[in-house]
Amino acid sequence: MIKKILITTLLIFSTPAMGGGLAQSVVNSASSNMLDINAVSNNLYKDSVTLLNMSASVLKMSQILLESQQNGRYVNTDYVASMLRLSDDIGRMADRILDTEKEIGQMSDRILETQKIQSQNLALTQRNILSAQQNLSAILNSPNNCK
Repeated sequence: MIKKILITTLLIFSTPAMGGGLAQSVVNSASSNMLDINAVSNNLYKDSVTLLNMSASVLKMSQILLESQQNGRYVNTDYVASMLRLSDDIGRMADRILDTEKEIGQMSDRILETQKIQSQNLALTQRNILSAQQNLSAILNSPNNCK
């Protein structure tokens, strides 16, 4: 009877649910978090490229207007005011992107710290299970074991 219990215990600790499954779950969880951060980073990159292109367009338009005015042509001040508002909006969007990037950096730091702790805990768990399996195996292989 004790031998059956020990064999069952060894089998339970050898199953993916108790070891491999837990480790895989931790890896999958970390990977999905990293994928989310990568998606956010990609979106921020695309947004920053869009802002760069918009700002380049505003710069080019402002240069054209400045040249027009310098050449004695009429420049609509409403158009200039609209461009200034657009420039201000672009600046605010750029500030939001920078704030989001800072938050991503902070999240990344926290994820790294969590992964360090999880790795240490997982290593200790593996050592504990290995020691338990060795102890139980020794009991099963002992000439003094009960049947």
